[in-house]
Amino acid sequence: MYPKKSLDYNSTDLDPDQFSAYLVLGLRTPQNDYKRKLAEEIKEIEDDGYEIEIPFNNV
Repeated sequence: MYPKKSLDYNSTDLDPDQFSAYLVLGLRTPQNDYKRKLAEEIKEIEDDGYEIEIPFNNV
């Protein structure tokens, strides 16, 4: 069995697809104006009843 890897969802070393996925999942705190705006847009889309789908390879 492999040891469980600790993951920092707010790391500055994440790829864009990773931080976007973590924002959608509510696991990441926006770190700058761009990411705060992105989080607001995600919330608006979800409030309108739509689901966010982000293609990714590393999450």
